[in-house]
Amino acid sequence: SAFNESLANFVGYRGAVAFFEARHDAEGARHAEQLWHDALVFSDFLGKLVDRLQVEYARGIGTAERQRLFRESQAELRGLPLETNLYRDFGEGDLNNARILHYHLYNDQLVLFQRLLDRRHDDLRATIATVLRVVDSAPDPFAALAVAAGSETASQLAGISGGAYAPLQTMPDQCRDPAGHVSPCL
Repeated sequence: SAFNESLANFVGYRGAVAFFEARHDAEGARHAEQLWHDALVFSDFLGKLVDRLQVEYARGIGTAERQRLFRESQAELRGLPLETNLYRDFGEGDLNNARILHYHLYNDQLVLFQRLLDRRHDDLRATIATVLRVVDSAPDPFAALAVAAGSETASQLAGISGGAYAPLQTMPDQCRDPAGHVSPCL
């Protein structure tokens, strides 16, 4: 599932940071932090792209319009404040739904994991334990994680990964699901 793959990416990226820090490898830790920064920025970008595509497909977007949207999205990606070349290939070559969904599967709502890590004072083990506890038997693990991570405003998100993360556009801070529960709009 997208949740499991995103959790695995979070654990991998943050585990790499912890690994290098435990070995006093400042350069390795810095590079791992840069990769995580880029994953957060890309996840935000990709989530908004998927949301936009869903709206456009629902209104009946044609092939030419879809290709234009793909090109614009790739140009937008190339303008993001990425610190590595991790996602460069997404901004090059032909883009299609399969590629977008592939990347989205592994990078869905990564900021929720970062928020919870922040709330757990950068304790990766405690964060993982909390994630496993709150999503256990939850019908929507991302919604359960959002509740555990707490609500953040866009200005508070600017502090993620050394202040380099920035949302691509202004969006509502909170949304209500059909049951009336409030969660971050991501």
